[in-house]
Amino acid sequence: MNMPTATYRIQCNPAFGFKNAPPVISYLADLGISDLYASPLFKAVKGSTHGYDVVAPNHLNPELGALSDLEGPAAKLQAYNMAGPLCFKTKQRYYCPSPPPGNKL
Repeated sequence: MNMPTATYRIQCNPAFGFKNAPPVISYLADLGISDLYASPLFKAVKGSTHGYDVVAPNHLNPELGALSDLEGPAAKLQAYNMAGPLCFKTKQRYYCPSPPPGNKL
C-alpha cells in the first residue's frame, strides 16, 4: 500500500480537461507531490465548474475529454510513480437524471 507524502487536487472543468493535465502533473512531481486526486470525472450538468452535479454516473464527462484522453495523464502519473487521479466523494456529489427545467443546478 502506498502511503501518500504530499497530495494535490486538480479541478477538472470545461476549461481544464484531461488533455491539460500532463504538464501540470510534471510540475507537481517536481514539487514533490506523491499523489494526485481530481474532482469528479463523471458526466455532470453541462458547463459544470466543479463536477459534483452528476447526471450520468456511468459515463465520463465529455466536456473534460474522452476515455482515450486519459492516456496522457495516466502515462505521466506512471512515469513519476504518482498515484491518482480519481476521487469518489459520495457525500459531496449527487445524481440528478433530469434537472428541473431552467435550473442549472
